[in-house]
Amino acid sequence: MGNNKYRETPSHAALFAGCTINFIDPSIGLDSCAVLRHNAVEVSYPRQHCCGLPLRAYGYNKRLHEKAACNLKSLKEAGCDIIAPCTSCAYMLKEEYPSLLNELHGCDETECLATLDRTYDVMEYLAHLHEYGLLNTGFRTLDMSVIYHAPCHLKSLKNNLIDGRLRLLQMIPGLRLEWIDRGCCGMGGVFGMKKKNHSASISIGAELGRAINVLKPDLVITECHGCRMQIEHMTEVPGQQIRHPVSLLRLAYGL
Repeated sequence: MGNNKYRETPSHAALFAGCTINFIDPSIGLDSCAVLRHNAVEVSYPRQHCCGLPLRAYGYNKRLHEKAACNLKSLKEAGCDIIAPCTSCAYMLKEEYPSLLNELHGCDETECLATLDRTYDVMEYLAHLHEYGLLNTGFRTLDMSVIYHAPCHLKSLKNNLIDGRLRLLQMIPGLRLEWIDRGCCGMGGVFGMKKKNHSASISIGAELGRAINVLKPDLVITECHGCRMQIEHMTEVPGQQIRHPVSLLRLAYGL
């Protein structure tokens, strides 16, 4: 994709895993690679650091610039599309990095912008494949009810990327998918992890939690690991399954 949009021959993409996949839930990275390779996309893993979103939130600009410069150099050298399973990482790369370029040493602005223009969150990338008739649609039947929660950082991206992934997921036979738009889950990155913010965090996400508790789906899907942790904390359904959409796709492919 990117400058070589939707090639008919197998393409190549670099995985930008992000901290939650690297250190908390590597299975999402493995699921992303499995689904991409099942769709004739070869996956590499270039050298990378944290995207820097937490550093930006707390004003650690020097460390942010160091990590952003290293990431941009490595991703540029990869010379291919960049895939981020975490929508927060995708948001940081696509929306925040361009504003940092004039503050980074050794970064050619034109080259870096071209690299960032080839950056996608994983479901966006797969939805584009579907749009251009390149997605493997050999899904098996999944008889289950699924609720989708869209993370705030996904909503903040300039393009409306939600409809495309919903159309893709609705192609899975037997799947009963519903997008419940109840606003922020309340986690807000590290905000909801702080003891002093706990009550406010739960209050913000209360409407989402109530909706899930009423509907009692077989599965809740969302791209953000913070959202998944918050939903798990708020749900009253014992053993409620909460997963990344790409993990649902891997299940539907029978991989």
